[in-house]
Amino acid sequence: MTPAWHGGPNGPLEVACEGDRRMRRDFVEAYVEKLLRDVTGNTRIIADADGDYPVRYGSALYFVRLVGDAQTDVQVFAVAVDGLEPSAKLLTDINELNTQIRFARIFHVRGQVLVEADLVGSAVEPSSFYTACDAVASITDRVGPELAARHGGKTAFEDSKDPSYRSPETLIGMYL
Repeated sequence: MTPAWHGGPNGPLEVACEGDRRMRRDFVEAYVEKLLRDVTGNTRIIADADGDYPVRYGSALYFVRLVGDAQTDVQVFAVAVDGLEPSAKLLTDINELNTQIRFARIFHVRGQVLVEADLVGSAVEPSSFYTACDAVASITDRVGPELAARHGGKTAFEDSKDPSYRSPETLIGMYL
């Protein structure tokens, strides 16, 4: 049976094949690339060797990745700090940061502090995609340099910022 396009409750690009409500990976990929063109203003969106789409924002470099084949989801992530071993103080600081943000999470794994947001591939829409990208990018740009200054390690582009650059005033989704 040929897939039928329709706008169902699980997103604008949902494909139905004899009751199968999953969206094909190639449809998610094409839609994510379109959204990335909109976010970046770049008409040429190319994945890196790992299949991730890199995007620069201030001192942050974030990536958009498709995860899974049968159920393709979208992951937006960034390395906030690299080359950093875990310590009780670092993990306490990360936990405190997680109480102040929404739409993303911060964690330590294999010498890196990561900021990450996940989206269900079949439900991706512009507003949720832009929110995830903005949250990961601005949180990384804000907390990466702070964590590196307190605990060591390095950020992706901290040393290349223009002197007139101003970091975001607040964390995305910060509680009032």
